[in-house]
Amino acid sequence: MDINTINVTVTPIVAIIIGLILAFAGYRLKRIAMAIIWFVIGYSFVGQIAPNLIEDPFWQMILRIAAGAILSMIGLSIEKLAVSLTTGVVVTWFIIQHFGPVTSWVLPCVAIAIGVVAGTIAVWAMKPAVIVFTGIEGANLLATNILALIPAEILGKLPFDSGLLFTIVFVIIAVVGITSQWQSTRNME
Repeated sequence: MDINTINVTVTPIVAIIIGLILAFAGYRLKRIAMAIIWFVIGYSFVGQIAPNLIEDPFWQMILRIAAGAILSMIGLSIEKLAVSLTTGVVVTWFIIQHFGPVTSWVLPCVAIAIGVVAGTIAVWAMKPAVIVFTGIEGANLLATNILALIPAEILGKLPFDSGLLFTIVFVIIAVVGITSQWQSTRNME
Protein backbone atom coordinates (compact mmCIF):
# COMPACT_ATOMS: atom_id res chain seq x y z
CA MET A 1 0.00 0.00 0.00
CA ASP A 2 1.56 3.29 -1.08
CA ILE A 3 1.34 6.59 0.81
CA ASN A 4 -1.29 8.05 -1.57
CA THR A 5 -3.62 5.10 -0.87
CA ILE A 6 -3.19 5.74 2.85
CA ASN A 7 -4.00 9.44 2.45
CA VAL A 8 -7.09 8.85 0.28
CA THR A 9 -8.59 5.75 1.92
CA VAL A 10 -7.17 4.94 5.35
CA THR A 11 -6.96 8.49 6.74
CA PRO A 12 -10.73 9.20 6.34
CA ILE A 13 -11.61 5.83 7.88
CA VAL A 14 -9.35 6.45 10.89
CA ALA A 15 -10.80 9.97 11.18
CA ILE A 16 -14.33 8.51 11.17
CA ILE A 17 -13.42 6.15 14.02
CA ILE A 18 -11.87 9.04 15.97
CA GLY A 19 -14.94 11.16 15.21
CA LEU A 20 -17.25 8.47 16.60
CA ILE A 21 -15.21 8.25 19.82
CA LEU A 22 -15.21 12.02 20.25
CA ALA A 23 -18.85 12.63 19.34
CA PHE A 24 -20.35 9.89 21.49
CA ALA A 25 -17.84 9.20 24.29
CA GLY A 26 -15.75 12.35 24.51
CA TYR A 27 -16.50 13.15 28.15
CA ARG A 28 -16.25 9.56 29.37
CA LEU A 29 -12.87 9.31 27.69
CA LYS A 30 -11.89 12.93 28.40
CA ARG A 31 -8.14 12.37 28.68
CA ILE A 32 -8.07 10.14 25.62
CA ALA A 33 -10.33 12.59 23.77
CA MET A 34 -8.02 15.50 24.54
CA ALA A 35 -5.02 13.45 23.40
CA ILE A 36 -6.84 12.55 20.17
CA ILE A 37 -7.88 16.14 19.53
CA TRP A 38 -4.34 17.45 20.08
CA PHE A 39 -3.04 14.69 17.79
CA VAL A 40 -5.52 15.73 15.08
CA ILE A 41 -4.56 19.40 15.49
CA GLY A 42 -0.84 18.65 15.16
CA TYR A 43 -1.38 16.19 12.31
CA SER A 44 -3.64 18.58 10.39
CA PHE A 45 -1.57 21.72 10.97
CA VAL A 46 1.66 20.08 9.86
CA GLY A 47 -0.26 18.58 6.93
CA GLN A 48 -0.84 22.14 5.72
CA ILE A 49 2.84 23.12 5.91
CA ALA A 50 4.66 19.81 5.32
CA PRO A 51 4.46 19.97 1.49
CA ASN A 52 6.39 23.26 1.67
CA LEU A 53 9.11 21.67 3.82
CA ILE A 54 9.55 18.15 2.43
CA GLU A 55 8.82 16.74 -1.03
CA ASP A 56 8.62 13.02 -0.17
CA PRO A 57 5.02 12.07 0.86
CA PHE A 58 6.33 9.35 3.19
CA TRP A 59 8.37 11.82 5.25
CA GLN A 60 5.50 14.30 5.18
CA MET A 61 3.34 11.62 6.83
CA ILE A 62 6.06 10.84 9.40
CA LEU A 63 6.34 14.56 10.22
CA ARG A 64 2.55 14.83 10.60
CA ILE A 65 2.41 11.81 12.93
CA ALA A 66 5.33 13.10 15.00
CA ALA A 67 3.72 16.56 15.39
CA GLY A 68 0.45 14.93 16.42
CA ALA A 69 2.16 12.69 18.96
CA ILE A 70 4.12 15.58 20.50
CA LEU A 71 1.05 17.80 20.85
CA SER A 72 -0.91 14.85 22.22
CA MET A 73 1.65 14.27 25.00
CA ILE A 74 1.71 17.97 25.87
CA GLY A 75 -2.09 18.02 26.01
CA LEU A 76 -2.17 15.10 28.44
CA SER A 77 0.37 16.62 30.78
CA ILE A 78 -1.41 19.92 31.33
CA GLU A 79 -5.11 19.02 31.34
CA LYS A 80 -6.90 22.28 32.27
CA LEU A 81 -4.63 24.38 30.11
CA ALA A 82 -5.00 21.78 27.37
CA VAL A 83 -8.81 21.91 27.58
CA SER A 84 -8.70 25.70 27.39
CA LEU A 85 -6.19 25.78 24.53
CA THR A 86 -7.88 22.92 22.68
CA THR A 87 -11.23 24.66 22.85
CA GLY A 88 -9.73 27.99 21.82
CA VAL A 89 -7.68 26.59 18.93
CA VAL A 90 -10.43 24.39 17.54
CA VAL A 91 -13.11 27.08 17.82
CA THR A 92 -10.79 29.53 16.03
CA TRP A 93 -9.85 26.96 13.38
CA PHE A 94 -13.50 25.93 12.89
CA ILE A 95 -14.65 29.53 12.41
CA ILE A 96 -11.90 30.30 9.90
CA GLN A 97 -12.41 27.01 8.05
CA HIS A 98 -16.19 27.31 7.73
CA PHE A 99 -16.69 31.08 7.52
CA GLY A 100 -13.63 31.97 5.42
CA PRO A 101 -11.95 32.64 3.07
CA VAL A 102 -9.59 34.87 4.95
CA THR A 103 -9.35 37.97 2.77
CA SER A 104 -8.62 40.49 5.51
CA TRP A 105 -7.52 40.59 9.13
CA VAL A 106 -11.09 40.86 10.48
CA LEU A 107 -12.13 37.19 10.34
CA PRO A 108 -8.96 35.82 12.00
CA CYS A 109 -9.15 38.47 14.75
CA VAL A 110 -12.82 37.76 15.44
CA ALA A 111 -12.18 33.99 15.34
CA ILE A 112 -9.26 34.30 17.78
CA ALA A 113 -11.32 36.48 20.15
CA ILE A 114 -14.18 33.98 20.14
CA GLY A 115 -11.65 31.15 20.61
CA VAL A 116 -10.13 32.88 23.66
CA VAL A 117 -13.58 33.40 25.21
CA ALA A 118 -14.55 29.78 24.49
CA GLY A 119 -11.27 28.53 25.99
CA THR A 120 -11.81 30.57 29.16
CA ILE A 121 -15.39 29.34 29.56
CA ALA A 122 -14.21 25.77 29.03
CA VAL A 123 -12.09 25.89 32.20
CA TRP A 124 -14.95 27.29 34.32
CA ALA A 125 -17.55 24.82 33.03
CA MET A 126 -15.41 21.77 32.32
CA LYS A 127 -18.07 19.05 31.90
CA PRO A 128 -20.44 20.95 29.58
CA ALA A 129 -17.49 22.39 27.66
CA VAL A 130 -15.88 18.98 27.12
CA ILE A 131 -19.21 17.43 26.08
CA VAL A 132 -20.06 20.22 23.63
CA PHE A 133 -16.51 20.52 22.35
CA THR A 134 -15.96 16.79 21.76
CA GLY A 135 -19.45 16.47 20.27
CA ILE A 136 -18.77 19.27 17.81
CA GLU A 137 -15.24 18.17 16.92
CA GLY A 138 -16.40 14.55 16.52
CA ALA A 139 -19.27 15.70 14.29
CA ASN A 140 -16.85 17.80 12.22
CA LEU A 141 -14.50 14.84 11.72
CA LEU A 142 -17.39 12.50 10.90
CA ALA A 143 -19.19 14.81 8.48
CA THR A 144 -15.99 15.85 6.68
CA ASN A 145 -14.65 12.32 6.26
CA ILE A 146 -17.95 10.58 5.50
CA LEU A 147 -18.50 13.08 2.69
CA ALA A 148 -14.88 12.63 1.55
CA LEU A 149 -15.60 8.94 0.93
CA ILE A 150 -18.60 9.70 -1.31
CA PRO A 151 -17.54 9.92 -4.96
CA ALA A 152 -17.72 13.41 -6.50
CA GLU A 153 -20.06 12.24 -9.27
CA ILE A 154 -22.65 11.18 -6.66
CA LEU A 155 -22.30 14.47 -4.75
CA GLY A 156 -22.65 16.35 -8.04
CA LYS A 157 -26.06 14.77 -8.69
CA LEU A 158 -27.56 16.13 -5.46
CA PRO A 159 -30.15 18.90 -5.85
CA PHE A 160 -28.13 21.10 -3.44
CA ASP A 161 -24.46 21.82 -2.92
CA SER A 162 -22.13 19.77 -0.73
CA GLY A 163 -21.76 22.66 1.75
CA LEU A 164 -25.43 22.35 2.68
CA LEU A 165 -25.09 18.56 2.92
CA PHE A 166 -22.07 19.00 5.22
CA THR A 167 -24.04 21.40 7.44
CA ILE A 168 -27.02 19.03 7.69
CA VAL A 169 -24.86 15.98 8.49
CA PHE A 170 -22.70 17.99 10.91
CA VAL A 171 -25.66 19.44 12.86
CA ILE A 172 -27.44 16.07 13.13
CA ILE A 173 -24.30 14.27 14.38
CA ALA A 174 -23.41 17.11 16.78
CA VAL A 175 -26.89 17.22 18.33
CA VAL A 176 -27.14 13.43 18.65
CA GLY A 177 -23.58 13.14 20.00
CA ILE A 178 -23.93 15.94 22.57
CA THR A 179 -27.34 14.66 23.70
CA SER A 180 -26.03 11.10 23.96
CA GLN A 181 -23.02 12.19 26.01
CA TRP A 182 -25.11 14.39 28.28
CA GLN A 183 -27.61 11.59 28.95
CA SER A 184 -24.96 8.93 29.54
CA THR A 185 -22.91 11.08 31.96
CA ARG A 186 -25.67 12.60 34.13
CA ASN A 187 -24.34 10.90 37.25
CA MET A 188 -20.67 11.64 36.51
CA GLU A 189 -18.86 14.67 37.88
